[in-house]
Amino acid sequence: MYVVCFWTIPCCLVDNINRPAQITVRYERRSSLPAFARRRDGHFNAGQGKIGPSSIQGRLDKRLNPLTQPTVSTNYSPFRLKRDAVIIIFFLFSPLTTAMAAAARFLLRGAVSKAPIANVNVGAQSSFGITLLRLSPNCSSKTKTQRRNAAHFTYHPDPVPTEYGPTTKMNLFQSVTSALDNTLASDPTAVIFGEDVAFGGVFRCTVGLRDKYGKDRVFNTPLCEQGIVGFGIGAAVAGATAIAEIQFADYIYPAFDQIVNEAAKYRYRSGNLFDCGNLTIRAPWGCVGHGSLYHSQSPEAFFAHCPGIKVVIPRGPVQCKGLLLSCIADQNPCIFFEPKILYRAAVEQVPTEAYTIPLSQAEVIQEGSDVTLVAWGTQIHVLTEVANMAQEKLGVSCELIDLQTILPWDTETVCKSVAKTGRLLISHEAPITGGFAAEISSTVQTTLKGIWIMACYSV
Repeated sequence: MYVVCFWTIPCCLVDNINRPAQITVRYERRSSLPAFARRRDGHFNAGQGKIGPSSIQGRLDKRLNPLTQPTVSTNYSPFRLKRDAVIIIFFLFSPLTTAMAAAARFLLRGAVSKAPIANVNVGAQSSFGITLLRLSPNCSSKTKTQRRNAAHFTYHPDPVPTEYGPTTKMNLFQSVTSALDNTLASDPTAVIFGEDVAFGGVFRCTVGLRDKYGKDRVFNTPLCEQGIVGFGIGAAVAGATAIAEIQFADYIYPAFDQIVNEAAKYRYRSGNLFDCGNLTIRAPWGCVGHGSLYHSQSPEAFFAHCPGIKVVIPRGPVQCKGLLLSCIADQNPCIFFEPKILYRAAVEQVPTEAYTIPLSQAEVIQEGSDVTLVAWGTQIHVLTEVANMAQEKLGVSCELIDLQTILPWDTETVCKSVAKTGRLLISHEAPITGGFAAEISSTVQTTLKGIWIMACYSV
């Protein structure tokens, strides 16, 4: 009771000098959405007849150009500033406040909870409160660390490709930029859009492209994943090569309905009269060593059960550029997940000119005879070290396969390898249950009877 009075009375006294703040709300209209580049014939095909770009621009301006969110500027009065300053100073420098708060916390938690209180920090002048906390038999001043499962590996670049022309040193995000640059240069209908792509994006994958190709072809969108993908579907149906970016794969779920119920089924529901096959959705993907629950997810298994789209994950810069260009050129909607931990860690000699790597074709990186190791993305480099350790310490010969395309995946290459080795181990970064390894293992086990299978995960 005393603690409640102590916290509330000063606030009431100080609040008596409060005055209403002056708030100004100002609305601004967004600039016109950029028009798509013309096709080679100068028009967009949309059903019967032809619609010019200017007509489409007018409709977009009318329908998709709402007022922006209001810009709110708050001007505090001198009385409001005094009140805020008094409150801040009062509660920051009062040892009695912190001591009483700690004592109340001790009494409440000690009575109803058996969980330990660890590493409580209540200020330099709150030794009395800390002493009270330490008196509880259920409390501990030592921090209990939680066990973390993290994959550590050393990136080993692939051999320099010679079949695609001259190469230059690039990391993974630079190879993405190079692929997008090649696309914008060769395809006048190509447009890139997403959150913050105009200045280069969080991971700098589109840096310099707006300055080079203009704001009509590389432009920002509102923070709305469903709107980004929906806009991309419409652009692809109208005839543009649409490249949409979801800033993190963890936030692709609001667009799940647009991807699964619209993009993937567009060709089927129209009887093959229309399609949005020119749509490619890029997204940073996978673990990075930090980022916690909203920036470390691997959602490929969700989309692997949806016919009508393709899901691709590269392992390095060379594969990244070739596979991304293949996705952009493919006549089906594609989701391209980019391992964010490799954006700067992976460096290889990448061809400067455009080239493609076939989709739905796994790559056998290392031949072996005892066990087949299957992975994609970052886990390829983890299994590379595992294969080397198994050979050196156990004498086990491992065959390593990079799946590359998750949907539709190369069942022939995997089953052929497992038929030779008789054992299969799959590693991925997805959660324990529901990962794409379950699909691979069940398919292989159904095809090849009596195969020893193990699915691993790394979170």
